[in-house]
Amino acid sequence: MIHFKYFFNHILLLFVLILSGCGGGTDDNGNSSGSTLTVNVYEQYNVPFSGAVVQLNNDTVGSQTTRESGEVVFSIPEGSINDIHVFPPEGYDWYSVYGSTETQLSHYVYSQSVGNIPQPSLFSYIKISGTISNYDPANTYSYYLELDNGALYSEFPMAITNNSYEINLRTNMAVGTSVSGKLSILETSTDVVTGQTMLTDAVIMNTRNYVTVEQNGIVTTQDVSMSNPKPLLETMLTVNSLQLPSGMIFSDSYVHERRSSQLNFPQYVYGSSTTDSNPVITYSSYLPQQGDEVGYFIDARIPNEGKYWSYRNRFNTAETVDIFPWFVEPLNFLEGQTGRTISWEFPAINNQSPVSLDFRQFINIVPSSPTSDFFVWSIEIFGGRNSISLPDLPAGVIPLLTVGAEYSVSNFINAFHVRTPGNIEDQYRSEYVYDFTIWTR
Repeated sequence: MIHFKYFFNHILLLFVLILSGCGGGTDDNGNSSGSTLTVNVYEQYNVPFSGAVVQLNNDTVGSQTTRESGEVVFSIPEGSINDIHVFPPEGYDWYSVYGSTETQLSHYVYSQSVGNIPQPSLFSYIKISGTISNYDPANTYSYYLELDNGALYSEFPMAITNNSYEINLRTNMAVGTSVSGKLSILETSTDVVTGQTMLTDAVIMNTRNYVTVEQNGIVTTQDVSMSNPKPLLETMLTVNSLQLPSGMIFSDSYVHERRSSQLNFPQYVYGSSTTDSNPVITYSSYLPQQGDEVGYFIDARIPNEGKYWSYRNRFNTAETVDIFPWFVEPLNFLEGQTGRTISWEFPAINNQSPVSLDFRQFINIVPSSPTSDFFVWSIEIFGGRNSISLPDLPAGVIPLLTVGAEYSVSNFINAFHVRTPGNIEDQYRSEYVYDFTIWTR
């Protein structure tokens, strides 16, 4: 369905940070008397957001509204499990979390009016230029600039004249800001037979300082020397056995190298991918093997049903692995639902799966026909439950959903299990359209 890509990106933008709980007080006998739940609501750049109504569970009377600090505090029983709902004023998306045991939650509101988070008015430029030694005009070049403040800039392809390049990055930092970072130049070639694009070389420059300037400001010079001869093709990962959930068809897969404190270059690998029911897939790359892990990604789907399966994991470099789904069947919403309750069938677990899994689920509700006032109600669910009930609304909160209107409901289920060298993530995605009969006040 049309909202799937938006949903995945939106989850990344609606960053929710769950922090460890703070302790409760004690009575005169030293017994625990309860705890507190603190909810902080922010705009981007950690600016406190006022005017958001925060509701605990289905208690419409006890809801609170954030003021200048963006914070509200509730008294809760020690160790309690709670549902938390954040209702910003019109023009912002809604957020709910079900089954939380934590005592502090931070939420960043998302504006509907501009289609993304508002950007600050100030801006500046990072300007870099130089020459590329061993430049091959038949190949394509791109760059990554990773700054120590967490910002990442990239361009594909780069603008190159002869063997000279120039980078003009617009940033949201003030003019004169000094920031350190690493510039990486990537060289890719296209196989004339398969048409696949492969990374044939990558140069990671030493960390250096950059100073943001005005549009016509001073340019930083960085010359680059690519490899000559080019690196040889090396095996990154071999998938000896690949099982898919029942009814699923192989869609796409790729790996990328993982490095400590260095960039993870995505997707530029050569893979002998196949749609066989039990394929052996070998992934190789010209990328110099400087790390000890690779990230593996696989996507499968059931055509025309809006059901997707994604597998995310990381393995040792050059490891041979068997991959199987923890959920043997796709996730299914129950048909013909109306009203505030949303239910789904939790998939059966593969008998090869570990006994202990940590489940995290995400639901998104969006209009089935997007308009200028397009919105998202994002819902996060802890644990393996298979239904939720949308809450009653506090007085003064204008309903986001309209009686009798159609909404697209998407559900992700993430299952995590600790595995050396890292976490395995087995993720399901499914999307349906419902005709809700929504409550009114």
